[in-house]
Amino acid sequence: MSCPTLVALLALSAPALAHMQMSWPYPLRSSFNPKNNWENIDYSMTNPLGVGQYPCKGYINNPREEMYPVTSWTAGSTVTITLDDGVTHKGGSCQLSLSYDDGKTWSVIQSYMGGCPIDSLSYDVEIPSDAPSGDAIFSWSWFNWEGNREMYQNCAVVTIQNGGSGLDPIRYPPPFVANVDAAPGCATIEGVSVVFPNPGANVRYGGEYRDSKPTKPTGFTGDCGAQSPIPSSSPSPPPSQSKPAHSSTAAAHSSAIASRPAPTRETLPSSPVSAAAQHEPSKSPGSTKCKRKVKGSVVRRTNVAKRHERLVRHYQHERLAPQVVGRAESDGSWGGSSQRSSF
Repeated sequence: MSCPTLVALLALSAPALAHMQMSWPYPLRSSFNPKNNWENIDYSMTNPLGVGQYPCKGYINNPREEMYPVTSWTAGSTVTITLDDGVTHKGGSCQLSLSYDDGKTWSVIQSYMGGCPIDSLSYDVEIPSDAPSGDAIFSWSWFNWEGNREMYQNCAVVTIQNGGSGLDPIRYPPPFVANVDAAPGCATIEGVSVVFPNPGANVRYGGEYRDSKPTKPTGFTGDCGAQSPIPSSSPSPPPSQSKPAHSSTAAAHSSAIASRPAPTRETLPSSPVSAAAQHEPSKSPGSTKCKRKVKGSVVRRTNVAKRHERLVRHYQHERLAPQVVGRAESDGSWGGSSQRSSF
């Protein structure tokens, strides 16, 4: 039997053993892609992830020529993904994610909790309008309700057109990872559909959760990540800005003023003059003594000047007195008695 014939027989027999796989967009190494070389096709695409296969069954490290986009999606548009019919394991929970850095980081754009994939094999999903333009890896991941504790994942390369500024990590968080060596502390619980601890902004409920729409994380055990509430559509407040330096200076000045003691009756100024006097520099004993000396000198100079005036008047009086007396005696107007004025 030739090798191509054997491959064809394996492909035909695969559905009998299959679980589930994404059929569109074509996953890496998928048998659904007619462009894939038969030597590169993974005929166990429906198997759960094995050791070292997260993310994308390890196919992100394919040669670059195999990492080509299979379709183009416009940001903000609604696209359809399909799953191939197989063993649904009574449903479970699924997530759809995008990666722009070859699987290093992921952003969940849609979470289906309960009834995935038993409710449908075709899903309409809106590509976020703020998803950046460029080639991205699109991921479908699934945690089955029944059977072994497993994680399934298929990935396809797509091109995003007319994109936005980027996916907010709060609204589009990393996907849930469990039952694989990449998340050794986390395992799902059989018989319970996972309610993801961080489902992101876009959530749909099905199966047993169609009516109850639970938000409390359940269906897993161990360290599986902290719960993050679904963000609202209202914009978050801008980050606080640091105050300029002068604001802190003003605050310190205000604090210093507030710490001063309240003025008492003795310290309150009684008039503008006394208020101004309070702001004069303190007088040292030396300056007070100097002012006393100056004041004494002024007083002495004033007294000397007054005495000098009296002496001058006295001198003038004494010099003029004989002349007056002589004239009086000659004309008989003096009155016969001698009188001196005091000063």
